[in-house]
Amino acid sequence: MEEEYRIDEENNIVYLKVPDNYESLPFKTYGSIKFALENYSDKIYGFLKTDDDIELDLVRIQQYLLLHKDVPYCGITTKVTDTNNLSYWHMGKCESEFLNRTPHRVPLAEYCAGGGYYLNLDSMQKIVDSKSMYDGMIFEDATTGYILNSYGIYPKTVDLTIWGFKWEGIVPPRIETKITGTVPPLR
Repeated sequence: MEEEYRIDEENNIVYLKVPDNYESLPFKTYGSIKFALENYSDKIYGFLKTDDDIELDLVRIQQYLLLHKDVPYCGITTKVTDTNNLSYWHMGKCESEFLNRTPHRVPLAEYCAGGGYYLNLDSMQKIVDSKSMYDGMIFEDATTGYILNSYGIYPKTVDLTIWGFKWEGIVPPRIETKITGTVPPLR
């Protein structure tokens, strides 16, 4: 694609100029937020990010959104506090063989799990204004939290499992993450 995005109105699909692989998830998220902000900011309260493997109860989710529409950032939260944190979560999921065998640093951040979180318009704009902070990152959820934390925005913990989101392996409503290893500091 030459353009940033292409709209297929007949099928309700927006195609982004982003590779369709795990390591590009941060830029898919960024592109989706930017598209929504540029095309719908006068019609929406915010942005609900979810994964394609999440079971959704749209009636419960609508109630969740109405109650939380003014919250800058919310979902099931986690916090990375260890300065020597490495993750292996991406291994075997990436197109890049190098990434598949290399632990990757998770930014020190308080963030919402990527299965589902909400951003209001102000938080969306801060994300769009901070595109370069996604460079070199592969964990979209932690990077989004890192960016918002840099603006003093921390997520409100909301147990999405009672608000119409169901995904395997989620630990509601909050977990503390300490991953051991040694890597250079985040830029």
